[in-house]
Amino acid sequence: MLAKLSPALLTPEMIWPNRYNHDLDAITGALWSIGPGGGRFFKANRRQLSVQEKLDLLVQAGVTHIEAHDTDILGLVGLTGYPSDWSESHKMDVMQKAAVRFGHELDVRKLRCGMWTMNLFASEPEFNFANFGSEIDGVRQLSIDRTCRGIDAAIDVLNANVYVYWVGTNGVDGTLSAFHPKRLYRTREALIEILDRSATKHGAKMLPFAIEPKPEEPKDAMYLGTTGDAMTMILWIALTHPHLAKLLGVNIETAHPKMAKADPAMDIGYALSLGKLFHVHENGQRNGPAFDQDEAAGDDDLRALVDRMWQLHTAGYKGLIGTDVQPLPCDRDHQQAESVTRSVRNIKWAVKKARELDPKIMAALQAQHNQSGIYEYINRVLFGIG
Repeated sequence: MLAKLSPALLTPEMIWPNRYNHDLDAITGALWSIGPGGGRFFKANRRQLSVQEKLDLLVQAGVTHIEAHDTDILGLVGLTGYPSDWSESHKMDVMQKAAVRFGHELDVRKLRCGMWTMNLFASEPEFNFANFGSEIDGVRQLSIDRTCRGIDAAIDVLNANVYVYWVGTNGVDGTLSAFHPKRLYRTREALIEILDRSATKHGAKMLPFAIEPKPEEPKDAMYLGTTGDAMTMILWIALTHPHLAKLLGVNIETAHPKMAKADPAMDIGYALSLGKLFHVHENGQRNGPAFDQDEAAGDDDLRALVDRMWQLHTAGYKGLIGTDVQPLPCDRDHQQAESVTRSVRNIKWAVKKARELDPKIMAALQAQHNQSGIYEYINRVLFGIG
């Protein structure tokens, strides 16, 4: 189905081959999804858990793959972050050792590494000044080099499914803070350097590289902040480097389009239509534009969750479905993984319901733009109403 959808705008060599064999049955859990809580105005009310404890809870929650930042696994080597007085080479050597131990912990639990990413936002104070698009050459190069080391670990140590770049702090702090074409060009050239270095080194083992858009937070506004922005960047790179654009896609997180007053199902559709949906993050986001709430998938709107699963099912998506969620602020120690558990359950329910929707009935109703008929039909199939 995806091959039929992809237009001639992107030639086959510019689209990542379908290297997965999942059928909406592989759901991931993230180490960062289990935390002590708290924030600017709240004290932590849950115990900080070890990496091993988090993995055990995620297994119980029913996930098949694990996601992590480099900083999430440093506890395996007795660290909570990178010491400021260490050299960059020493930091990355220690990260590599932590990745080896992380891989072992996954193996003993019969888990796979799904999404892997380097923390280019909170790991160093330098990243306060952006990452790929930073005006400061040293900061920009640090983000490039760390990403390349992260891709090395993802391929050589963790056998991860996909590398994800969250735009993080790559944005602006207010009005007149940047000449945007310059910052965008620096971001583009950073992506090209990373992909070229990594693909040259790893050859056929190179893994998909997905941009995760986010419109704002922590910066006032972000470069590559929406799915449209990310797709424009991919096509921009494809104009001159089609062999590298092939490696580039997107990871769409449900909450982020909602923060931009967009429909995540439509963003998924944009990415699917170009063969560029490399990963999905499901979570709940109430009240439209707001901070990134990361509630359990479906807690905000079960019908919309089915819509997204139906889009994926109809298109034949074979990638992973991630659960980028957090415990509710009021959750206690015994509820550390409840948001993940509920997300897995809700996603599996939504996939089942998406498969129960008769494609002929759906196509007939859609062909007539019969929205009332669609609501009647899906309410009956989903909830037994009517």
